[in-house]
Parts: sequence; structure tokens; C-alpha cells
Amino acid sequence: RFDSAFESANLRRAVQVGPFAYHLVLSSDINTRGHTQWFLFRVRDAQPGVPYRLSIVNMMKPDSLFAHGMRPLLYSENLAASHRCGWR
Repeated sequence: RFDSAFESANLRRAVQVGPFAYHLVLSSDINTRGHTQWFLFRVRDAQPGVPYRLSIVNMMKPDSLFAHGMRPLLYSENLAASHRCGWR
């Protein structure tokens, strides 16, 4: 399901904690003291129409753009093939 075996991907581990819920652990950024500023990984074979909960458990900062409403960017190969636009 989860894949990080490509350039710039930084998912270290995914642990299933519920039927459609996962805790994700990211690798630390290079040349930092254990900080993580970004994430990149792939999810395959997800069930259509099912909401998944992905919680990044080691990405903690006292202040972050996500705390101010920023949302992750998602690319879908299926949407790209059917609607010619895979980014959401």
C-alpha cells in the first residue's frame, strides 16, 4: 500500500491502527537535528470512496502552516487518466 522507494520520498514506517487508519513515521531531513519539514510518499490500492486517516506522528512543530489551514497536495493517477487533472 505505502511506497517510499523513490527519489525524495521520506516515509520510514506506516503502522495500521484501525481498519482505515494509519500512523506514519517520517525520516528526518538531511543536515538537521532530527527535524522534518515535508513529506512525500505513495499510497496504492486504496479502496475508492473510503475515507482513510493518515496521521504523521513525528512531525511536530510548535507552529506550522498546517495549523493555519494549509492542506496536503494529492496526486491521483486515476483522476489524471480519467479527467486529465490528477492534482487536488
